[in-house]
Amino acid sequence: METLAYLLPAEIRINLTFMMFSIQSTIYFLKSFYNFPRRRYRALVFVMMSVFFVTACKSSGDRPANVLDHETMVRTLADIYIAEEKVRRLALSSDSTQLVFERLKGHVFEAAQVHDSVFRISMDYYMGHPKEMEQIYTALVDSLNLREQRASVKTKEEQVE
Repeated sequence: METLAYLLPAEIRINLTFMMFSIQSTIYFLKSFYNFPRRRYRALVFVMMSVFFVTACKSSGDRPANVLDHETMVRTLADIYIAEEKVRRLALSSDSTQLVFERLKGHVFEAAQVHDSVFRISMDYYMGHPKEMEQIYTALVDSLNLREQRASVKTKEEQVE
C-alpha cells in the first residue's frame, strides 16, 4: 500500500495523510471521552450546548458595516444579471464571453459605486442568512419583471409611432 501511495500526486498524498490523522485523532478523542468521569462529561456537554445556543441564536439585525443594504444589493444584482444576459446573446466563445462579462461587471460596480470585494462580502453574508437572501431575490425578481414590462411598453410605443 505504501508503494502505491507514492504513485499519487503530492497534493492527494497530503490530503490522504491529513484525513487519516483526523480520523485517528477523532478516534483517540472518543476513546478518551469514554473513560471520562460521568459528572465531568455532563458538565462539558452542558457548556458545549450553551456555547452552541448562544452563537446560534445571534440576532439577524447585527449586519456588519461593510455589507450592502437590500436595495443596493437588488439593484446591483439586477444590473449584473442583465449584463450577463447581454453577453450571452453575443454568442461569443466561452473565453471571450468571460472576458467581456468581467469588463461589464466592472462597469456595473462602478455605476453602482460598489467595490467588488464589498459585493462578495455581502453575497457571503446573505448566503449565510437565507431569510434575508430570499427577501433580496424576491425583490430582484420583481425588479426584473418590472424592467421587462417597461421595456415591452416602450417598444410597443415605438412601434405605434
